[in-house]
Amino acid sequence: MFSVENSVVKSLALSQVRVLAMKLQMPLLPLNAIKRTETLRHFSQKMHGANVACLEAACGYGKSSLLAQYLNHKRQEKHNVAWLTLDPKENDPKRFLTYLVSAISPVSYTHLTLPTIYSV
Repeated sequence: MFSVENSVVKSLALSQVRVLAMKLQMPLLPLNAIKRTETLRHFSQKMHGANVACLEAACGYGKSSLLAQYLNHKRQEKHNVAWLTLDPKENDPKRFLTYLVSAISPVSYTHLTLPTIYSV
């Protein structure tokens, strides 16, 4: 049985914000997911040398699917990747930073560069 309590990853002692594991999990792609090869290639070219992306488009345009395909490919190449799903509750700076640190803490960020913003 699934419960929200079982999905809590950790609570950072000083922040007192509980972090839900499901917000840090990349969405699973269905076996019959459409692979948008040309869009993925274009996105990969734009991301060359970047470590952070901000992808924006209207609902239903496939942002999550594209990123999940891209990050799965990067994982296969042995790159470190992180995923964070945000909602309006993360407008609070303390809550947002707690989630951001939780998402990237297992990732090596010694070579982190400034964000690259790319719109589809």
